[in-house]
Amino acid sequence: MNNTAIEKRTFTQASRSTAGLTALARRAAATAIAALISSSLSPGTEVLAQETPAPGQQVALVTGATSGLGRELAIRLGARGDHVIVHGRNVERGAEVVDAINAAGPGSARFYGADFASLTQVREFAETLLADYERLDILINNAGFGSAPDERWVTEDGHEYRFQVNYLSTFLLTHMLMPRLLASVPARIVNVSSGAQTPIDFDDVMIENNFSGRRAYAQSKLAQIMFTHDLAEQLEGTGVVVGSLHPATFMPTEMVRRAGATPRSTIAEGADATMQVVDSDDFESGQYFSGLTPRRANDQAYDPESRARLRELSEELTGIRFEGQDRRNPTAGQRTELQARQAAMGTAPRPIEGINSIWIDELTWMEVRDEIAAGRTTAIIATGGVEQNGPYMAGGKHNYVLEAMCDAIARELGNTLCAPVMKYVPEGDPENIRYPGTLSVRQETFRMMLEDVANSLKSQGFTDVVFIGDSGGNQNGMSEAADRLNEHWGGEARAHYIEEYYREDIWSCEFLKEELGIFQQPDNCTATRDMYHDDVHYSSIVATVDPRHIRAPQRIAAGLYSINEVELGPVERTLEIGRALIEYRTEITVRAIREGMVR
Repeated sequence: MNNTAIEKRTFTQASRSTAGLTALARRAAATAIAALISSSLSPGTEVLAQETPAPGQQVALVTGATSGLGRELAIRLGARGDHVIVHGRNVERGAEVVDAINAAGPGSARFYGADFASLTQVREFAETLLADYERLDILINNAGFGSAPDERWVTEDGHEYRFQVNYLSTFLLTHMLMPRLLASVPARIVNVSSGAQTPIDFDDVMIENNFSGRRAYAQSKLAQIMFTHDLAEQLEGTGVVVGSLHPATFMPTEMVRRAGATPRSTIAEGADATMQVVDSDDFESGQYFSGLTPRRANDQAYDPESRARLRELSEELTGIRFEGQDRRNPTAGQRTELQARQAAMGTAPRPIEGINSIWIDELTWMEVRDEIAAGRTTAIIATGGVEQNGPYMAGGKHNYVLEAMCDAIARELGNTLCAPVMKYVPEGDPENIRYPGTLSVRQETFRMMLEDVANSLKSQGFTDVVFIGDSGGNQNGMSEAADRLNEHWGGEARAHYIEEYYREDIWSCEFLKEELGIFQQPDNCTATRDMYHDDVHYSSIVATVDPRHIRAPQRIAAGLYSINEVELGPVERTLEIGRALIEYRTEITVRAIREGMVR
């Protein structure tokens, strides 16, 4: 969990496709949309995320929480001590809600921006929450768009605007966050719907014919209720309870004012009804409420065939699928049986002898289990990369070096296994890569990958996780990941960033000259000469994995088997140099790891 004072989140504002409209209609739609969202999230906006939940603090997400009912719900949840994830489009409003919650206490809050008219932004939002939070106790799906203006819009994804904003994005977000809800049981999902409900015409779901804003709104709200019933069946016995409601009639919200309606209820009344669904244990999962009272929704909500058609359509449009009770959400009895089988498998003896390997991906799960039980509780996460290295060296140079180095380090250190070499690392802006074959990820992606793999290892019983990296661009990410993991783990396990692997006698320059009598030209300590990101150090170590990775046969045939004015041949000499370098680098790294572990 990130504990910095302020994080920056950037989401781009969704554009809305108006394909199929006349030029005049497109201009009118664009003008209306611009007027409605002119104060909303703009491209490149930095979204503030200021607080993280305390240990044991309940975590609640409220979508559409920057005004109206959503704001009131967020304030109430914070006032009772919850950590509130405040979602919206408007940064200033989001900051105001977060500040109000954090200032009042005892709860805390963070703001995340995402436009539900963009499924891409919804996916990014969910992925960010999955990375930032380990639990989610309450999900209130409140974000929505009303019936006015009475115009048909199409999102950038090609869907009718209200159907996507009010329902489809909720469907996607809920399913993507399901792992956190299931990990936090008892958990609660509340879908804020409406008393306005119109049956879905499955021959014209996007209402291309006979459109009205009220029909589009009412159809999307019935879809939410149908989704609630589906979830209740799928989540039976898991500890996640689902409810939906019409909170109140014509509250004084922006949505109601835009429709020109006269308010008849207060926001407080709507919040009272919603909080009842959040907190009450006196209703059956799937129940629909009107205010504080259980009610029957439109008949289509109870039709299994209609719900199945909506589910299949939603899965097709979002690309996500919830497999249901039998596979992903077994009943209590099925879970008990499964746990018993897993416990039996966990202690079952291996039917055959294992192999002599320190690589986790080469071992069976039983072999890894037994290695941990035997005391091999240190794991190395080595980070390499794929980049241009000149005309002779394969792009995976760093990965091949680490194949040789991690094996040697683990065996010398003892009681150590190696995770598979992490091949995707920051090599620059992924959208502006100059050399073909270079692959890159963003720094935040790299750091999250490190943390996820390390947490996986810890959960299995590894007590020390060691980071080593063979490329300069990897160093900061590994250092930051180690710091964050140590703070998160609180002493239950330890993460160690070993900078000496990369920093001490980098590229073995002094060792090559003083111990092996090898002098490269020009005589400066760098791995890049004459545009070749290659040298004797790299060529020799990579050759110990496979001489073909440095194109040894082809270079020998062409009379080009040299680097930086140093003859590499014959191949056996290259391998001898490589083995000496591996031994030298192993000694440096093992010493640093041992010193780090006693600190």
